Amino acid sequence: MGPEALSSLLLLLLVASGDADMKGHFDPAKCRYALGMQDRTIPDSDISASSSWSDSTAARHSRLESSDGDGAWCPAGSVFPKEEEYLQVDLQRLHLVALV
Repeated sequence: MGPEALSSLLLLLLVASGDADMKGHFDPAKCRYALGMQDRTIPDSDISASSSWSDSTAARHSRLESSDGDGAWCPAGSVFPKEEEYLQVDLQRLHLVALV
C-alpha cells in the first residue's frame, strides 16, 4: 500500500471512529488554536521522525520559531519523491487538524 493510500485509509478510519467529545459537529471558529508544538505543550518525547541528519536536526528541533539545535528537522539523506521520510507528532488523543 502506497503512502497516499495509507493516508486516505487513516483519514477514513479517524472520521469513521469519531469522538464522543466532538458531538457529531465541526465548528471552524473553535479550530484555530495551536496544538502545542511552538509553546512546548507537546513534549519532545511525543515527536519522532523516520531519521535525522544529526542530533542538532533531530525531530525535537522541528518546532516553529525554535532556535534549539539547528532550528529544524532534517532527514538523514536527500529526499526524493519515492522516499518515505516523515515527522510524527503523537497528540495523545483524537484531534481534528484543520490547518497545517
